Amino acid sequence: EGDLDVKVEERVVDHMNVELKTEAQDDFASQRMGEVQETEEKVVSGRRKRKQEDSGGVEVKKEADIKGMKKVKVKKEEGDVGVKKEEGDRGAKEDIKSSSQTSPVFPGWDRPTPEDCELLCRELSAIHGERKQPEQTRDQSVMDSLVCTILSQNTTSKNSTASFASLKSKFPTWEDVYAAPIPDIEESIRMGGLAKIKAERIHRICSTLLRNYGKISLEHLREASSEKVKEEISSFPGCGPKTASCVLLFHLKRPDFAVDTHVFRLSKLMGWVPDEKKVRSHNKIKGGDAWPAVSRETTYEHLNSMVPDHLKYALHVLLIAHGRTKSPARGPLEPNECP
Repeated sequence: EGDLDVKVEERVVDHMNVELKTEAQDDFASQRMGEVQETEEKVVSGRRKRKQEDSGGVEVKKEADIKGMKKVKVKKEEGDVGVKKEEGDRGAKEDIKSSSQTSPVFPGWDRPTPEDCELLCRELSAIHGERKQPEQTRDQSVMDSLVCTILSQNTTSKNSTASFASLKSKFPTWEDVYAAPIPDIEESIRMGGLAKIKAERIHRICSTLLRNYGKISLEHLREASSEKVKEEISSFPGCGPKTASCVLLFHLKRPDFAVDTHVFRLSKLMGWVPDEKKVRSHNKIKGGDAWPAVSRETTYEHLNSMVPDHLKYALHVLLIAHGRTKSPARGPLEPNECP
């Protein structure tokens, strides 16, 4: 019995040891599992943090890139504006430079300057209104334009317009004009004055063109240089620099400064060409380039080189308007309105 009790007691102890061992293993397993879970949570948390940081970095970088692009765009726009301004300034300087040439007729006479021309154009525009050159059209032939200019010589615009309308009504084509007797041509343009002289000139021009080109036309001058236009028109009877300049300016829309009686007179009054006394004084200087007499022809050559191209049309028509209405040959009608 004693042995049996001892065995039973040993078994009880063994069983208790097994339970303690199992309990210890369970505790260790729980502890390890807790540690694993804790590690996993740290890993997941770290990943989330890095992801957020990476995402934030990308956003920051993206925002920085956008700001950088904006700066580049602003710089580019500023650069473009600067380039455009520089090009505009350079274009303006070149325009003034091209208009500020030394006179080929009166070397050393520097008037009018581009500033003189700009100022006068503004003042006359304030009185007579702005004048802008119309676009070129082909409604009228170059030959029509030349004959209109011839008929405008030494008469009013109203009379020359009526003369041309009468001529075209009686002789619809220039071949009809060529075939007609000169007295009939003269009769059709009588209201414009100097009819006999003008009729003879028009007939001779028709004859010359038919002989040289096989047809009565000047359309080839549309594509010709301004110098070529002047050369051919000036070769016709009664056609000088003013006639050629008017065809260039009014019909072909080229920058040319025609000088009529009003432009010539007002240019002398303003000192844009030297007077006779200054010409004589200049020509007494030894070793200098002699100046020619001041005439409409020499004034045309001088002013055509001195007046800026973009002002030639406006200044021409404004000076004529002013000479007719505000400052005729007998003196200003309203001195306060004459610049």
